[in-house]
Amino acid sequence: MRQMLRILFVLWTATCLSSVAWAADPPVAMCNNVTVEADANCSAMASIDDGSYDPGGGILTLIQVPAGPYPLGETVVKLIVVAESGLADTCEATVTVVDMTPPTVICPADIVVDNEPGQCGAYVSYDITATDNCSIVSPLGKQGASFYSVGVTIITPVVTDASGNEGTCSFKVIVKDTERPTINCPADIVQGTDPDICGALVNYVMSSSDNCPGVTISSDHPSGSIFPMGVTMVWLKAKDASGNQDSCSFTVTINDTQKPIIACPADMDVDNDAGMCGATVNYDVTATDDCDPNPNVVVTPLSGSFLPIGVSDVVAIATDASGNTETCVFKVTVHDVEKPAVTCPADVMQDNDPDQCGAIVTFTVDATDNCAGVMAAANPPSGAFFPIGITTVTAIATDLAGNEESCQFTVTINDIQKPTAICPGPIEQNNDPAQCSAVVNFDVSATDNCSGSSAIADPPSGSSFPIGTTSVVVVATDIAGLEDTCFFDVTVNDTEKPAVICPANIAETVAQGDTGKVVNFDVSATDN
Repeated sequence: MRQMLRILFVLWTATCLSSVAWAADPPVAMCNNVTVEADANCSAMASIDDGSYDPGGGILTLIQVPAGPYPLGETVVKLIVVAESGLADTCEATVTVVDMTPPTVICPADIVVDNEPGQCGAYVSYDITATDNCSIVSPLGKQGASFYSVGVTIITPVVTDASGNEGTCSFKVIVKDTERPTINCPADIVQGTDPDICGALVNYVMSSSDNCPGVTISSDHPSGSIFPMGVTMVWLKAKDASGNQDSCSFTVTINDTQKPIIACPADMDVDNDAGMCGATVNYDVTATDDCDPNPNVVVTPLSGSFLPIGVSDVVAIATDASGNTETCVFKVTVHDVEKPAVTCPADVMQDNDPDQCGAIVTFTVDATDNCAGVMAAANPPSGAFFPIGITTVTAIATDLAGNEESCQFTVTINDIQKPTAICPGPIEQNNDPAQCSAVVNFDVSATDNCSGSSAIADPPSGSSFPIGTTSVVVVATDIAGLEDTCFFDVTVNDTEKPAVICPANIAETVAQGDTGKVVNFDVSATDN
């Protein structure tokens, strides 16, 4: 009331004195719009003075109407500035009070619950309260039950007042998973060994179920592991994200179904032992097995056996501790490389058979060998017809393996049969015209037990034989140098007349008084 009266007095004084002339200058009122934050009572005190002053430098009295505190929102305020001289000035401005204080939200303590059976979470309800310096637009209060997943859920409720300020708090809803997972083991597994190992890679399928995802399954022998031969117990364990566990077991039985590996040598080629129709042969057969370090090996025939000439099959059988067997076969070929022995007779010398240009000759060739079945053959063979001269006989002994040995000797056939010279009968022939002789042709020949004999006449056929009788000697010679002789006569008769040559007719003159004349002339004659 007193403040109001004071304000009215100041206003009356300022009005009344405004018409009076003063020597001093009035004060200057300066206002400024102001925005201030509301206090806990949703109001605020504020000054709108923006540097009001007294030109005379005196002390000013500032009065705001209304004086405050000011409510939330805008309030128009008048500022009255009064100097010591009593002079005054006024101005107006707006005081805006804004609510910047968020509501206070009260959350419950952290909530801890177990999951509901078969569910990966639980339904949870709670209470939230809030206060504000002004007014709350969205109060929360008691919240209905909501489903929260296993784990920690942080709840941050937000409360908004009329000015849009938000307040919040935070608490946790912790849902514990207390339900164990369920694990499913496969049926017992029976499997054979894999190649090259004494065990087997085994794959199996395991499964589990749980109220929550994230179950991990572990095994002391994981699927895809190599399991040894025999029986192995396998344990599976299922563990969920909360640490709850379940387990089961099954067996894996690995049977040795792999055959041992047997190693036969390559096919063997050996030569016969000296003087023997075969050879003693040694060989090695080895066997390995994935499980049995010493598989049993049986070889037939045994190493060190005497094997005959030719091809022998050697059969080896390896058996491991599980009764698995494997067989290999190789060939041993014993070659007969030993030549047979052949014996030739001494050189043979023989006369020709009568009227033959050679002779039939018989002889014996012997052969021996380390193996039966040796054959001896001579070329030319015994009982063959051998020609006159020296023939080399080669005897070859051949065994069943084709080995050969040879020896040689000579067969000499001597030609002791003389040839026969054949002469023509006596020849009589006239002289050749104008010749005191005649060329006489005739045939002479020779026969012999061998070809190649020849007959030579002296004088030879085609010679010029004189008038009269000439004895011709024919000598037959064979290739062995044996001779035979025959004779015949060649008579040439002169049957040609002589020729008389007269001179030409002669005419002579007789001297007068002569009765004649001596005439000379030549008469001649010619003959063959």
